[in-house]
Amino acid sequence: MEINENQKITVLLSLLNERYNASHQMRERSLKFAMWVLGFVIIAIPWLLLNRELLTSYIKWSFSIIILILGFFSYWFLIAINRGFNRNRRLLIKIEKALGCYEKNAYIESEQLFPKEYNQQCNGKRKINWTYHFITIYAWIFIAIVLVIFFIWFNPN
Repeated sequence: MEINENQKITVLLSLLNERYNASHQMRERSLKFAMWVLGFVIIAIPWLLLNRELLTSYIKWSFSIIILILGFFSYWFLIAINRGFNRNRRLLIKIEKALGCYEKNAYIESEQLFPKEYNQQCNGKRKINWTYHFITIYAWIFIAIVLVIFFIWFNPN
């Protein structure tokens, strides 16, 4: 099957649009998930403060273990989204390169359309490419877990 240049560009543009949409959806999904976890924390902390006398040592340990397990699965879920995001990003860069977005003079005289920083890829499968979006979400989840466990064990009143 022969594909002419115009058809190749059309296919690349369609793929690029689909990959951009997927990237936005992954970021949105991770953000919504983090908001759900933070909402849980906003509900849990006042409940813990108001029900201090109900928390026996056994209940404190049980709650702490449950929170740690939920934190682990939250982290695991977000890592999976982050990996998909990075795979998608590598594919986006390939498509952008094929379209000449990083070549000087391809679209703008004496300039390249995208800066060199946009052309950064993850090196190797094991390395996680930490984007600021995901770093922020990991930090919020970690802080939320620490706060809930703190209020399980210590009464600041």
